[in-house]
Amino acid sequence: MPEPSDLGGDEEWSEIDLRELRLAMENGHSIEKAARFLCRVTAMDEVAHKVFELGLKQRPKPRRKANRH
Repeated sequence: MPEPSDLGGDEEWSEIDLRELRLAMENGHSIEKAARFLCRVTAMDEVAHKVFELGLKQRPKPRRKANRH
């Protein structure tokens, strides 16, 4: 039985999973970070394939504006 924190490749992709993956990529997160968030660390290739399948691209992380005093 997989660890609760890692579903591996046996779990189907829910609409919520797909939405979270899209948001992760849009917010500049890596595939590795998205896989950890989605509890699919042992299925990193599957996550990468899903990113490719959906035509998603990792966008650059927005830069934080420096506080000027």
